[in-house]
Amino acid sequence: MSSPGPFSLVGADSGPKVDLSGVAVVVHEPRTEVRRMMRLALHEFGIGTVNDVADFAALQEQVRANPFDLLIAEMEAPDGDVCGLLRAIRYGDIGRDPFVPAVLSAWNPSVGLVVKAVNAGADDLLGKPASAGRLLERVRMVARSRRPFVAACDYVGPERRKNPARIKPGDLIEVPNVLANKAGGSWQAQAHREALDDAVVRVHRALSERFAEKLELLAEEFVEGLDDSAAEKRAATLETLRSLADNLEAHSRRIALPTLARYADGLRRLVKAFQGNVTPATMKRNKALLREIAGSIAAEARRHAG
Repeated sequence: MSSPGPFSLVGADSGPKVDLSGVAVVVHEPRTEVRRMMRLALHEFGIGTVNDVADFAALQEQVRANPFDLLIAEMEAPDGDVCGLLRAIRYGDIGRDPFVPAVLSAWNPSVGLVVKAVNAGADDLLGKPASAGRLLERVRMVARSRRPFVAACDYVGPERRKNPARIKPGDLIEVPNVLANKAGGSWQAQAHREALDDAVVRVHRALSERFAEKLELLAEEFVEGLDDSAAEKRAATLETLRSLADNLEAHSRRIALPTLARYADGLRRLVKAFQGNVTPATMKRNKALLREIAGSIAAEARRHAG
């Protein structure tokens, strides 16, 4: 008797039915046999279109060129950064829908891989080997009970906090779910496009607000002291500022607000100044400048958010 493959149709018919005939799925799986079995299983579920690819370059082309309703991708691709690609999708840097449902897959995923998938903006992680029933379970979950999105300086994607008490009112952003609309028979292209555009605006506004909040907080917490303990804390803050400046510049391009890019460049120059000849006088002057830049960025970001 031959051993079972990584996917089987056992359990595929359990649970309530959904109509997936109008759904298009992109599958990225480097292993030929696993890819074939996934394609067969998805067609067996009733999914109308399955575009499967083996290499990362082909996956990028699929994301860039074609509309699709669900992405299933191996996160440990040997020839590319799948998590980086998903982050680019979530920020709207590539693809047509930053909110497209995405399930990443991995063989016997560790806790570290789970965290990596979550931080990339995945809706779920499928551990392999897996049955076809588990694969369909993931598809149904994303279609029926998808989490709302949140936007942070370094993250856009489904809400990832486990403690609901930490979620502030207004943080959650309801985004269009193309998979749910098509599976539920309520798909209308124009309505989806309008909902998509509206959600993108809300995400961009939320990002502007998060940048403003983060910069104001860093300006207040900045440590002026010159002892070793203060220097260590300051170094961590400067690294955060450098990363924030890069993210802010990218955000300015997405929302076509060049003023924010100029402020980001000012932050970079300030980081260099803090790393130069540090005296109590220059420290005090640079911190005052940091507060000024943070306030200007906050005002500009909130004007955009408003």
